[in-house]
Amino acid sequence: MKGDVNFFLYLDDDDDDDEDNAAQRESSQIRLRGEIDVMIAGQQHRGKGTGEAAVRIILAYIQKNLSSILDEYAQGEKLDKDKIQLAGLMAKIKEDNTGSRGLFNKLGFRQEGEANYFGEVKMVMSWEEVEGVGMADGLEYREVAYVM
Repeated sequence: MKGDVNFFLYLDDDDDDDEDNAAQRESSQIRLRGEIDVMIAGQQHRGKGTGEAAVRIILAYIQKNLSSILDEYAQGEKLDKDKIQLAGLMAKIKEDNTGSRGLFNKLGFRQEGEANYFGEVKMVMSWEEVEGVGMADGLEYREVAYVM
């Protein structure tokens, strides 16, 4: 195994929550932020494009399957699926992991704020920015159905 890639959804904790915006969001849209977590395990696999390919492919997968991803989230949280929207994406990266930070920067993510208590920086990208980039361009991949 070279590593793994995960995708998590959280309620968006945008910092611009004055009372009017918060009330408007409550009544109309539920904004989510997706977290991409990539780990390339062995040192021998790092620096060879594996991480970039993994991130680009998960982004392409999310673009292609966003509706069903949000439907599944809504069902699990017992929410109205028509009120849910993906506001953007983030990745939490150790401050000294220059390779990973460079990778996400290359793909259009930008650092938000300073390192937190755990020494992680948050790299973010709005969903509109993700939609404007052909993440899977030039990559060959296939989706394998997960059946329980």
